[in-house]
Amino acid sequence: MTKKSIPNYNSISTLFDRLIIERVKYNQFKQREINSQEDCMYKLEAQDKIISRLRDELEKELKIIFKSQSYDTILEERTFK
Repeated sequence: MTKKSIPNYNSISTLFDRLIIERVKYNQFKQREINSQEDCMYKLEAQDKIISRLRDELEKELKIIFKSQSYDTILEERTFK
C-alpha cells in the first residue's frame, strides 16, 4: 500500500505548483541581474538548490505512482462551501 499524499503539502499538484513558483522567482532574480539592478548571484544559487530538490521530489513521487499504478490522496474537507 502506498502512502496517501496530503493536499497542499506533498501532493503532485502541490509539487508542480511550488516548482512553477520557484522558477518564476528564479527568472525575476535573473532579470534583475541582467538589468544590473542588483547582484542576485546568491539568490539565484538558492533558487537553483530549491528547484533541484523540488524536481527530485517530483521525480521520486512520479516513479512511485507509475510503479504502483495508483495515486491516493487524503480527502480534504472544506470549512466553507
